[in-house]
Amino acid sequence: MVHRVRNGQDRTLIDRRDDGRVPDAVRAGEQARRDHGRAGRESLVRGDRKQPDRNEHARRRGHRVDADAEQRAGGDRRGTGRRDLVYGTLRPPDRRLASDGTISEYLLPIAANQPIGITVGLDCNLWFTEAPGNRIGKITPSGAINDLPVLPHAQSQPWEITTGPDGNLWFTERLGNRIGRLNVDGTLTEFDLPTPKALPNTIRPGPDANAARDCRVERRAIGEAAFRLVYGGAAAFGTCVAVHATTASLWFSEEGGRIDEITTGGAITEHAVPTAAGTPLGVTDGPDGNVWFTEFDGNKFGSLGVDDVGPR
Repeated sequence: MVHRVRNGQDRTLIDRRDDGRVPDAVRAGEQARRDHGRAGRESLVRGDRKQPDRNEHARRRGHRVDADAEQRAGGDRRGTGRRDLVYGTLRPPDRRLASDGTISEYLLPIAANQPIGITVGLDCNLWFTEAPGNRIGKITPSGAINDLPVLPHAQSQPWEITTGPDGNLWFTERLGNRIGRLNVDGTLTEFDLPTPKALPNTIRPGPDANAARDCRVERRAIGEAAFRLVYGGAAAFGTCVAVHATTASLWFSEEGGRIDEITTGGAITEHAVPTAAGTPLGVTDGPDGNVWFTEFDGNKFGSLGVDDVGPR
Protein backbone atom coordinates (compact mmCIF):
# COMPACT_ATOMS: atom_id res chain seq x y z
CA MET A 1 0.00 0.00 0.00
CA VAL A 2 1.24 3.52 -0.85
CA HIS A 3 0.84 6.48 1.57
CA ARG A 4 1.30 10.19 0.79
CA VAL A 5 3.76 11.85 3.21
CA ARG A 6 5.86 15.02 3.47
CA ASN A 7 9.34 15.04 1.99
CA GLY A 8 11.83 15.83 4.76
CA GLN A 9 13.96 18.03 2.47
CA ASP A 10 11.56 20.40 0.79
CA ARG A 11 8.26 19.46 2.55
CA THR A 12 6.54 18.47 -0.70
CA LEU A 13 4.07 15.56 -0.75
CA ILE A 14 5.51 12.26 -2.05
CA ASP A 15 4.32 8.64 -2.07
CA ARG A 16 5.84 5.99 0.19
CA ARG A 17 5.06 2.31 0.52
CA ASP A 18 4.29 0.55 3.79
CA ASP A 19 7.91 -0.51 4.09
CA GLY A 20 9.04 3.14 3.96
CA ARG A 21 10.61 2.92 0.51
CA VAL A 22 9.74 5.38 -2.21
CA PRO A 23 8.47 3.72 -5.42
CA ASP A 24 11.04 3.86 -8.22
CA ALA A 25 8.76 5.84 -10.52
CA VAL A 26 8.13 8.47 -7.85
CA ARG A 27 11.84 8.64 -7.01
CA ALA A 28 12.72 9.21 -10.65
CA GLY A 29 10.10 11.93 -10.98
CA GLU A 30 11.35 13.75 -7.88
CA GLN A 31 14.94 13.61 -9.12
CA ALA A 32 13.90 14.99 -12.51
CA ARG A 33 12.07 17.87 -10.84
CA ARG A 34 15.10 18.77 -8.73
CA ASP A 35 17.42 18.59 -11.75
CA HIS A 36 15.11 20.85 -13.71
CA GLY A 37 15.05 23.46 -10.96
CA ARG A 38 18.83 23.38 -10.59
CA ALA A 39 19.32 23.80 -14.34
CA GLY A 40 16.93 26.74 -14.35
CA ARG A 41 18.78 28.51 -11.55
CA GLU A 42 22.13 27.97 -13.26
CA SER A 43 20.79 29.36 -16.53
CA LEU A 44 19.59 32.49 -14.73
CA VAL A 45 23.07 32.99 -13.31
CA ARG A 46 24.65 32.51 -16.74
CA GLY A 47 22.16 34.93 -18.27
CA ASP A 48 20.92 32.61 -21.03
CA ARG A 49 17.42 32.42 -19.63
CA LYS A 50 14.99 35.36 -19.46
CA GLN A 51 13.58 36.58 -16.17
CA PRO A 52 9.94 35.63 -15.53
CA ASP A 53 7.37 38.09 -16.83
CA ARG A 54 5.73 39.70 -13.80
CA ASN A 55 3.38 41.62 -16.07
CA GLU A 56 1.93 38.29 -17.21
CA HIS A 57 1.52 37.13 -13.62
CA ALA A 58 -0.32 40.33 -12.79
CA ARG A 59 -2.68 39.88 -15.73
CA ARG A 60 -3.51 36.31 -14.78
CA ARG A 61 -4.42 37.38 -11.27
CA GLY A 62 -6.56 40.27 -12.42
CA HIS A 63 -4.24 43.02 -11.13
CA ARG A 64 -3.77 46.36 -12.85
CA VAL A 65 -0.56 46.55 -14.88
CA ASP A 66 1.49 49.71 -15.28
CA ALA A 67 1.31 50.37 -19.02
CA ASP A 68 3.94 53.10 -18.80
CA ALA A 69 6.45 50.68 -17.31
CA GLU A 70 5.71 48.21 -20.08
CA GLN A 71 6.14 50.94 -22.70
CA ARG A 72 9.49 51.91 -21.19
CA ALA A 73 10.52 48.30 -21.55
CA GLY A 74 9.97 48.68 -25.30
CA GLY A 75 6.54 47.06 -25.39
CA ASP A 76 8.19 43.76 -24.49
CA ARG A 77 6.16 41.53 -22.17
CA ARG A 78 9.14 39.38 -21.25
CA GLY A 79 9.94 41.44 -18.14
CA THR A 80 13.25 43.18 -18.85
CA GLY A 81 14.97 44.96 -15.97
CA ARG A 82 14.25 44.95 -12.23
CA ARG A 83 10.69 45.83 -11.33
CA ASP A 84 8.74 45.39 -8.13
CA LEU A 85 5.14 44.33 -7.83
CA VAL A 86 3.54 46.71 -5.36
CA TYR A 87 -0.19 46.28 -4.68
CA GLY A 88 -0.63 44.76 -8.12
CA THR A 89 1.06 47.65 -9.95
CA LEU A 90 4.46 47.34 -11.57
CA ARG A 91 6.88 50.04 -10.48
CA PRO A 92 9.42 51.17 -13.13
CA PRO A 93 13.10 50.49 -12.46
CA ASP A 94 15.15 52.97 -10.46
CA ARG A 95 16.96 55.20 -12.97
CA ARG A 96 18.84 57.56 -10.60
CA LEU A 97 22.14 55.97 -11.58
CA ALA A 98 23.14 54.90 -15.07
CA SER A 99 23.27 51.11 -15.38
CA ASP A 100 26.88 51.25 -16.54
CA GLY A 101 27.93 53.60 -13.69
CA THR A 102 29.18 56.30 -16.04
CA ILE A 103 30.43 59.49 -14.35
CA SER A 104 30.46 62.75 -16.29
CA GLU A 105 32.85 65.52 -15.26
CA TYR A 106 32.65 69.22 -16.10
CA LEU A 107 35.69 71.48 -15.92
CA LEU A 108 35.31 74.94 -14.40
CA PRO A 109 36.10 77.75 -16.84
CA ILE A 110 38.53 79.38 -14.38
CA ALA A 111 41.46 77.32 -13.12
CA ALA A 112 42.03 76.61 -9.40
CA ASN A 113 38.63 77.94 -8.26
CA GLN A 114 38.15 74.75 -6.20
CA PRO A 115 34.38 74.22 -5.79
CA ILE A 116 33.30 73.05 -2.34
CA GLY A 117 29.59 73.18 -1.45
CA ILE A 118 26.73 72.35 -3.84
CA THR A 119 22.93 72.40 -3.63
CA VAL A 120 19.86 72.32 -5.86
CA GLY A 121 18.05 75.62 -6.36
CA LEU A 122 14.36 76.21 -6.98
CA ASP A 123 15.24 76.89 -10.62
CA CYS A 124 16.23 73.20 -10.95
CA ASN A 125 19.87 74.12 -11.47
CA LEU A 126 22.74 73.31 -9.13
CA TRP A 127 24.54 76.11 -7.30
CA PHE A 128 28.02 75.80 -5.83
CA THR A 129 30.64 77.75 -3.94
CA GLU A 130 34.18 78.48 -5.17
CA ALA A 131 36.28 79.24 -2.10
CA PRO A 132 39.54 80.52 -3.64
CA GLY A 133 37.61 81.99 -6.56
CA ASN A 134 35.47 84.01 -4.11
CA ARG A 135 32.29 83.51 -6.10
CA ILE A 136 29.10 81.48 -6.46
CA GLY A 137 28.57 79.41 -9.59
CA LYS A 138 25.67 77.66 -11.28
CA ILE A 139 25.66 74.48 -13.36
CA THR A 140 22.69 73.15 -15.30
CA PRO A 141 21.84 69.42 -15.31
CA SER A 142 23.26 69.29 -18.84
CA GLY A 143 26.63 70.63 -17.62
CA ALA A 144 26.54 74.30 -18.70
CA ILE A 145 28.47 76.37 -16.12
CA ASN A 146 27.87 80.03 -15.32
CA ASP A 147 30.07 81.87 -12.81
CA LEU A 148 28.48 84.81 -11.03
CA PRO A 149 30.51 87.97 -10.39
CA VAL A 150 33.09 87.86 -7.62
CA LEU A 151 31.68 88.57 -4.13
CA PRO A 152 31.86 92.23 -3.02
CA HIS A 153 34.46 91.57 -0.29
CA ALA A 154 37.84 90.10 -1.21
CA GLN A 155 38.86 86.69 0.17
CA SER A 156 35.45 85.95 1.68
CA GLN A 157 35.95 82.25 0.93
CA PRO A 158 32.35 81.08 0.34
CA TRP A 159 32.14 77.62 1.84
CA GLU A 160 28.87 75.71 2.25
CA ILE A 161 25.60 76.47 0.46
CA THR A 162 21.99 75.35 0.85
CA THR A 163 18.50 76.25 -0.33
CA GLY A 164 16.61 77.97 2.46
CA PRO A 165 12.96 77.70 3.47
CA ASP A 166 12.34 81.00 1.66
CA GLY A 167 13.58 79.59 -1.65
CA ASN A 168 16.79 81.64 -1.63
CA LEU A 169 20.31 80.24 -1.67
CA TRP A 170 22.14 80.69 1.63
CA PHE A 171 25.89 80.26 2.04
CA THR A 172 28.63 80.82 4.60
CA GLU A 173 31.60 83.12 4.01
CA ARG A 174 34.24 81.41 6.09
CA LEU A 175 36.88 84.14 6.07
CA GLY A 176 34.51 86.99 5.32
CA ASN A 177 32.66 86.30 8.61
CA ARG A 178 29.29 86.70 6.91
CA ILE A 179 26.25 84.77 5.78
CA GLY A 180 25.16 85.36 2.20
CA ARG A 181 21.64 85.21 0.79
CA LEU A 182 21.36 84.87 -2.99
CA ASN A 183 18.22 84.88 -5.08
CA VAL A 184 18.27 82.71 -8.20
CA ASP A 185 18.08 85.92 -10.25
CA GLY A 186 21.50 86.94 -8.81
CA THR A 187 20.41 89.43 -6.11
CA LEU A 188 22.89 89.19 -3.21
CA THR A 189 22.47 90.23 0.43
CA GLU A 190 25.13 89.71 3.10
CA PHE A 191 24.78 89.60 6.89
CA ASP A 192 27.74 90.26 9.21
CA LEU A 193 28.25 87.88 12.14
CA PRO A 194 28.25 89.40 15.64
CA THR A 195 31.49 87.65 16.66
CA PRO A 196 34.73 88.43 14.76
CA LYS A 197 36.64 85.58 13.11
CA ALA A 198 33.88 83.09 13.85
CA LEU A 199 34.71 80.93 10.80
CA PRO A 200 31.17 79.94 9.73
CA ASN A 201 31.15 76.53 8.09
CA THR A 202 28.11 74.36 7.35
CA ILE A 203 24.61 75.85 6.91
CA ARG A 204 21.31 73.98 6.68
CA PRO A 205 17.58 74.73 7.05
CA GLY A 206 16.36 73.79 10.51
CA PRO A 207 13.65 74.14 13.13
CA ASP A 208 12.32 77.52 14.20
CA ALA A 209 13.30 78.45 17.73
CA ASN A 210 11.21 80.29 20.33
CA ALA A 211 10.84 83.87 19.07
CA ALA A 212 10.74 85.53 22.50
CA ARG A 213 13.83 83.70 23.74
CA ASP A 214 15.66 84.55 20.53
CA CYS A 215 14.89 88.23 21.09
CA ARG A 216 16.17 88.08 24.68
CA VAL A 217 19.42 86.56 23.47
CA GLU A 218 19.76 89.18 20.73
CA ARG A 219 19.02 92.09 23.08
CA ARG A 220 21.63 90.89 25.54
CA ALA A 221 24.19 90.29 22.78
CA ILE A 222 24.00 93.70 21.07
CA GLY A 223 22.90 95.85 24.01
CA GLU A 224 19.66 97.72 24.72
CA ALA A 225 20.52 100.81 22.69
CA ALA A 226 21.40 98.89 19.53
CA PHE A 227 18.40 96.60 20.04
CA ARG A 228 16.01 99.56 20.16
CA LEU A 229 17.69 101.07 17.13
CA VAL A 230 17.16 97.89 15.14
CA TYR A 231 13.56 97.23 16.21
CA GLY A 232 12.24 100.72 16.85
CA GLY A 233 12.13 102.37 20.27
CA ALA A 234 10.31 101.33 23.42
CA ALA A 235 8.25 98.66 21.66
CA ALA A 236 11.38 97.02 20.24
CA PHE A 237 10.91 93.70 22.03
CA GLY A 238 7.38 93.17 20.68
CA THR A 239 8.52 94.12 17.20
CA CYS A 240 11.42 91.67 17.44
CA VAL A 241 9.09 88.83 18.48
CA ALA A 242 6.74 89.63 15.59
CA VAL A 243 9.64 89.60 13.12
CA HIS A 244 11.01 86.29 14.39
CA ALA A 245 7.55 84.71 14.45
CA THR A 246 7.00 85.41 10.75
CA THR A 247 10.36 84.13 9.49
CA ALA A 248 11.87 80.66 9.10
CA SER A 249 15.29 79.61 10.35
CA LEU A 250 18.57 78.23 9.09
CA TRP A 251 21.32 76.97 11.36
CA PHE A 252 25.05 77.09 10.82
CA SER A 253 28.19 76.04 12.65
CA GLU A 254 31.08 78.28 13.63
CA GLU A 255 34.49 76.70 14.01
CA GLY A 256 35.09 79.23 16.76
CA GLY A 257 32.75 77.26 19.04
CA ARG A 258 29.13 78.21 18.36
CA ILE A 259 25.96 76.94 16.70
CA ASP A 260 23.98 79.87 15.30
CA GLU A 261 20.53 80.52 13.98
CA ILE A 262 19.81 82.98 11.20
CA THR A 263 16.26 83.80 10.23
CA THR A 264 15.25 84.38 6.63
CA GLY A 265 15.04 88.04 7.62
CA GLY A 266 18.73 88.06 8.59
CA ALA A 267 18.50 88.09 12.41
CA ILE A 268 21.34 86.05 13.94
CA THR A 269 21.38 84.33 17.35
CA GLU A 270 24.54 82.64 18.64
CA HIS A 271 24.74 79.66 21.00
CA ALA A 272 28.10 78.71 22.52
CA VAL A 273 29.11 75.04 22.57
CA PRO A 274 30.16 73.83 26.06
CA THR A 275 33.43 72.29 24.81
CA ALA A 276 35.70 75.28 24.27
CA ALA A 277 37.81 73.86 21.44
CA GLY A 278 35.26 71.42 20.02
CA THR A 279 35.32 72.98 16.51
CA PRO A 280 31.70 72.50 15.38
CA LEU A 281 31.52 71.62 11.69
CA GLY A 282 28.57 69.64 10.29
CA VAL A 283 25.02 70.60 11.30
CA THR A 284 21.57 69.21 10.48
CA ASP A 285 17.93 69.20 11.53
CA GLY A 286 17.38 66.06 13.62
CA PRO A 287 14.28 63.83 13.61
CA ASP A 288 13.61 64.85 17.21
CA GLY A 289 13.25 68.54 16.29
CA ASN A 290 16.66 69.45 17.68
CA VAL A 291 19.71 70.78 15.84
CA TRP A 292 22.47 68.16 15.71
CA PHE A 293 26.10 68.93 14.97
CA THR A 294 29.56 67.41 14.96
CA GLU A 295 32.55 68.58 17.00
CA PHE A 296 35.64 67.80 14.95
CA ASP A 297 38.33 68.45 17.57
CA GLY A 298 36.11 67.61 20.52
CA ASN A 299 35.41 64.13 19.09
CA LYS A 300 31.74 64.56 20.02
CA PHE A 301 28.25 64.97 18.69
CA GLY A 302 26.09 67.80 19.99
CA SER A 303 22.34 68.33 20.15
CA LEU A 304 20.76 71.76 20.64
CA GLY A 305 17.16 71.79 21.85
CA VAL A 306 15.72 74.81 20.07
CA ASP A 307 12.86 75.17 22.56
CA ASP A 308 15.38 75.67 25.35
CA VAL A 309 17.73 78.23 23.83
CA GLY A 310 18.33 81.60 25.42
CA PRO A 311 17.72 82.85 28.96
CA ARG A 312 14.29 82.27 30.50
